[in-house]
Amino acid sequence: MLAIVGSTTTKWFLTALLNNNSSITLGRVKRSVRDSTDPFVKMAVNTSFL
Repeated sequence: MLAIVGSTTTKWFLTALLNNNSSITLGRVKRSVRDSTDPFVKMAVNTSFL
């Protein structure tokens, strides 16, 4: 389960980083993750992007 979540999160961020509107997209993604209650997702974001 964690591997699936991590893989999905990675694809999500790669898509956001490659997007022309990357700053807007990353803002939305970070906002979504901040509102998320999944500690694994929060941990992945904190270690990768902060």
